[in-house]
Amino acid sequence: ENWWDTSLEALKKLKKTNYQFAKDYLETNVSQIAKRYSDVTALDFTENDSLEILRLIKRISPGAFAQIVSLIDRENVIFEIED
Repeated sequence: ENWWDTSLEALKKLKKTNYQFAKDYLETNVSQIAKRYSDVTALDFTENDSLEILRLIKRISPGAFAQIVSLIDRENVIFEIED
């Protein structure tokens, strides 16, 4: 398993067992999560669970989601460009 798969499963379990802790955790770790997303490539978005994690973050804490998205360094993220 890769980091994205493990993180998705851990966040799902945390949400299920202790929703408030999951929300607090996300809101406390916005900058670290944004850094992780700033270091990904387009391949991470298409082949792994990184987008599903963002969807789950948005469901748990829309505020944390908005902060993470605003902090992602878009210039460092490599996107696939289709011809």
